[in-house]
Amino acid sequence: MCRLSRCFKLVVSVFMLYMVFGSALSYADSTHDLLNAAYNGRTDVVNALLDRGVGVNSEDTNGRTALMTASINGKNEIVRLLISRGASINARDNKNSTVLHAAALKGHVETIRLLLNYGADIYAKANHNMTVLMLAAVGGSPETVRLLIEEGADINARAENGKTALTFAYEAGFSEIVRILQQAGAM
Repeated sequence: MCRLSRCFKLVVSVFMLYMVFGSALSYADSTHDLLNAAYNGRTDVVNALLDRGVGVNSEDTNGRTALMTASINGKNEIVRLLISRGASINARDNKNSTVLHAAALKGHVETIRLLLNYGADIYAKANHNMTVLMLAAVGGSPETVRLLIEEGADINARAENGKTALTFAYEAGFSEIVRILQQAGAM
């Protein structure tokens, strides 16, 4: 009888915890699920979670949204879906990076083109005044650097440490990117 009583108290305690914190816990789980589904390109799961009421601009503890995680992984179908469902194209994470920063660092040219077509800010600066072009130079994708230059990125912008995209590319040993930037007039 004592064991049953303790068991009953435990069940009641768990139930009370769920009643008090349950919605917050399920919201956090749902946000994690949404970001994970976006990262992995699971259109069906993303749609189901959004239909269930998970916020399209929900953030993880680092301030990243589902649009950011889809962009990091070049999941263009998810990018389109999230934008059509109201995702903020210029949302910023805890490092002040945008979706365009993420896609540029990873060299996802088609994702960058898509984001720019939807109005992503090519001049956005993350922490330490890091531009999208600087991150593309660090990422090592010549195609990404070419695209951003063609779209009007500031080739001579300086980070807080005084470095430019050209400096970052040179220090990383990306000679083709150095050549592209120099041909575009970078100093």
